[in-house]
Amino acid sequence: MPIYIGLSGAKGAGKDTVASAISRALTKQGKWPVTAPLAGTLKAALTTITGISAERFNDPATKELPIPGWELTPRELMQRFGTEIGKQLHPDLWLRKLVAETHNMANGIILVPDIRFPEEHRWLKDLGGFHLHVSRPSVESSGDAHASEAHVQTLRASADAVFENTGSLEDVGQFASLFVRSDAFRQIQPADWEGAAARWSIYRGPSYWPTPK
Repeated sequence: MPIYIGLSGAKGAGKDTVASAISRALTKQGKWPVTAPLAGTLKAALTTITGISAERFNDPATKELPIPGWELTPRELMQRFGTEIGKQLHPDLWLRKLVAETHNMANGIILVPDIRFPEEHRWLKDLGGFHLHVSRPSVESSGDAHASEAHVQTLRASADAVFENTGSLEDVGQFASLFVRSDAFRQIQPADWEGAAARWSIYRGPSYWPTPK
């Protein structure tokens, strides 16, 4: 069964950067991590629907720039489609898709760099995963009132560890190298699907989970 590491933090805090550094550090150890953002399917869908290149949704330099003809930035499109549409179809739509894509990755290490809601934190912990919060004070008062940015402090308080991302890229790399050799990392448990299915019924119902084999 895979293990899951989820990262939370305000927009611009460096979640993807930290996840990439952890991935590189794990690769140096001979492991094969997979980065599986909850928004991966969302970005692919929006690329198909709008014809806008995937790079515009991923590049920090372009996803804050308004798209001609849409009057929205790529980030705002993702926020509206992901929450106002996706979560209205089913509150756990993006979690369901992520589980379907990753639960059969035996002995894999799954990095989820976009934990944004308390239920996503609960899902991660029900699987025995590790929650790392990335903090950068300079971006935590951006004034973004969207629901996907409303839980930053709650997620920080719930996290297993907080990385203060106030230094250089070299500092991020050093943190990642230390993290993958730490006791905290070694204690992350493989996903317990059967136990999680029972506990998840408190929140949404066990039909969300793959059938244990």
